[in-house]
Amino acid sequence: MLDPAPDVHNPTEAHNDAMGLPMEDVVRDLVVLLGATTVAAIGNVKETRAVSQWLSGEREPQRPHALRFALQLALMISNHATRDIARAWFYGSNPHLEDRSPLAVLRDDPLEEAQAPLIRALRTFSGRNGTAPRSNSNTRANPRPSDRASEVIHNSVTGVHNASAELR
Repeated sequence: MLDPAPDVHNPTEAHNDAMGLPMEDVVRDLVVLLGATTVAAIGNVKETRAVSQWLSGEREPQRPHALRFALQLALMISNHATRDIARAWFYGSNPHLEDRSPLAVLRDDPLEEAQAPLIRALRTFSGRNGTAPRSNSNTRANPRPSDRASEVIHNSVTGVHNASAELR
């Protein structure tokens, strides 16, 4: 089973791992990396209940090869990025896929037609400046909008608190 913080997977290791695991482990690892909703979409089912049934062995997925290939992609991208970025990559509009999301290509296209473009798109993403971006540890230099909002609220509350203390 996949460690919660996956080891580095080069393309060959990612392929071998995805192809060599029992299906329950493939599904489990995909759920860890991408979430049950994404796994359900890749498996072309509408409910995550089916994913639970795949995990328990109660039911076999109809698209096992697509799930294995998705795990290969997820392992390759997790080599360069956080899980959140891997999830974003699967859902984001991708210029290398005619502005379709990798998830839509994997879900809607025949697997044989989807594999090469998806691998090329992932290699292009992973190869940017050597790695994909990781979360910014220096949030003060480039704060996210939510950080900025929190700071404004904090400063406003602190200012009101200080002003009321001065009135006492």
